[in-house]
Order: sequence, then structure tokens, then C-alpha cells
Amino acid sequence: SAKVAHLRHNPVAEVALWLPRRKIQLRLRAIWRVVDAALAGRSQNLATLRQRAWTEQPTLARRLYSWPDPDQPMGMDNEPENPHGKKTRTPPRTFAVLLGSIDHIDALRLTKPVHERFVFERERHVWRAQRITP
Repeated sequence: SAKVAHLRHNPVAEVALWLPRRKIQLRLRAIWRVVDAALAGRSQNLATLRQRAWTEQPTLARRLYSWPDPDQPMGMDNEPENPHGKKTRTPPRTFAVLLGSIDHIDALRLTKPVHERFVFERERHVWRAQRITP
């Protein structure tokens, strides 16, 4: 999809997570590497990682890869080739794994009466933490 092309062009992106029981919002900034079929074909370690990630996918997630390629037109009656997301041995060519190297964490804890916010930044192999205004 276009997201993969965007990450290849600019591999810095954030992932947002919400932990409802702890009332914490996390934003993780990382430099991402797209491990697709082509890259996995050049590295046994990456091929093993990609294969394991595919095998461990839940049925519903595997089903997403049974549709036509992203951004392609499809008729109203199209059904996925593998409607139940059965475990196939080999990941489809459209399956990719993202490996990220996190360099920035923004953590917001929604506490009462005042929220708390912390920023963690990595420079080389050293992390710095700072409490900032929420």
C-alpha cells in the first residue's frame, strides 16, 4: 500500500498506543525498516522473522491478505481467496513486517486532578527522561 512506500521514503514514524486500564497514552517514534518478501529473500534471519510473524498472525489478520492488492478496485461481490484466513505455510508477497528502532517515547498518564507527561529520548545508547507540562 502507499503506507509502505511512504515508510521507505521517510522511515521515521510514530505508533500511538492507548492502555485503558492504566489510563496511559503512549506515542513511540521509531525509524522503521520494511521487511517484505524481497528483503527476506536476501537474509535468512529476516526470512525466518517474517515467516514466524506470519505463522503467529490471528485468523482474522491473515484474512486481510486474501483480498486484492491494496488500492485496487473490487466489485461488490468479491470474496477473499482464503475467506477463513486459514494458516498457509508461506506468507503472501503482500505481507511485510516492520522492525522499529525507538528513539522517542511520549507518555501521558491521565491522572486526576492533573495529568502527568513524560518524554524519554534516546541519544546513541543512552536514554534521557524529562517530566514536561501535559
